[in-house]
Amino acid sequence: MKNIIYMSVLMFLFVTGNVSTAQVQIISGLPASALADTLCGIAVSFSNATLMGADVAFGAFSGGGTTNLGINDGIVLCSGSVEIIPGPNNTGSAGFNNGMNGDPDLTVLATMPTYDAVILEFDVIPVYDTLRFRYIFGSEEYPEWVINLFNDVIAIFVTGPDPSGGNYMLKNIALVPGTDLPVNIHNINNVIPSYPEYYVDNTGGQTIQYDGFTTPLPAVLPVVPGETYHIKIGVADAGDGIYDSGIFLKKGTLSSAGPPVFEAFAFLKEINPQLPDDITGVIVDSAVILTVPAGTDVTALVASYTTPAGVEVTSGGIPQQSGITPNDFSAPVDYMLLGCDCMKWTVHVTIMTGSPAHDLSDFSIVADPSDRSIILRNAKDCKAVIYNLLGEAVRTVHNSGGGETVIFRDMLPGIYIISVSDGTHTCSGKISLN
Repeated sequence: MKNIIYMSVLMFLFVTGNVSTAQVQIISGLPASALADTLCGIAVSFSNATLMGADVAFGAFSGGGTTNLGINDGIVLCSGSVEIIPGPNNTGSAGFNNGMNGDPDLTVLATMPTYDAVILEFDVIPVYDTLRFRYIFGSEEYPEWVINLFNDVIAIFVTGPDPSGGNYMLKNIALVPGTDLPVNIHNINNVIPSYPEYYVDNTGGQTIQYDGFTTPLPAVLPVVPGETYHIKIGVADAGDGIYDSGIFLKKGTLSSAGPPVFEAFAFLKEINPQLPDDITGVIVDSAVILTVPAGTDVTALVASYTTPAGVEVTSGGIPQQSGITPNDFSAPVDYMLLGCDCMKWTVHVTIMTGSPAHDLSDFSIVADPSDRSIILRNAKDCKAVIYNLLGEAVRTVHNSGGGETVIFRDMLPGIYIISVSDGTHTCSGKISLN
């Protein structure tokens, strides 16, 4: 029955021609080096790229941002023809048998014979200690062949030194997040259902032909910086050579990521004209403390920051770009940093009050452990706030009309951030009280 449906689909595609209304564009038949170069991003270098498969089965795509695919541009490998991928989804059984052989490693993973394999291989050297990919699996096997015989296979195999000892040997990192399950139609779907949060039902979709595909998924592996790793990315039909499946990999997605830290964080006047000066954040552990003058509109401040190479930054699930993305800092803002690990940072912005007195150039902080006090000097007519390492304000004083010196007594031992403002100028400092 599946073969009869397949022949009907091919007749439909060849007779009706191009009925696609999608904006995604695909250039097929590119050389291996061009695909690897498109794939590789920050802090990695590649060499020795090779390809196996039919010319119609791989290429570079763009315009995905105008579709429901979830990735704007990158490379695609499929088990049939990339010309089938653009939508609309006007059939439940599109496919092209390109007559290629299967792949033995994919056959082992699929636990059944494979056909129409396309394989991209290359060597890569990471600068940092984690390799990262972001990819999507899509298939015409969805949804009718879930929990049935056919189960097309994709893989991202890695071979090279294991930081914990020994070597990775064809370690597949295309897994359902948080599990050891390989990504395929049986393990991600809304039929059984199995991890439906990672599944996009594309039935009747106007921009992509595949009946279903995953959300963008991460592939992550700890590595040894400076060592060589062999990457093998593949897709194949499994059980028969009919309906197509594919793997989409984001442009520049292969990167090696550094630690998920803010190396610097600031609000620059050049980008935030409502500020009289640049405001530099004080960074302690996973908190950033900034103090802005009274009257500052903090509902749309743009932060400028630096992170190690390969670190992705989001806030509330929204990708962030340094110096571009505005946020409302009227309440603490949480940032998620994804690098060699994942870490949450909280940015606290305090609005200072008080009348302008001086430029705070002589302001200083002194710790006196003998009576557990923190002393602020040259802080006349200022507001001072002391924060703990969680970014919580533990002491506040309005020194309006007071003397030059402010003393905070009976402080617990620890590290503190002190922010001081005279209403126009602000400064911050860090001090340890033993």
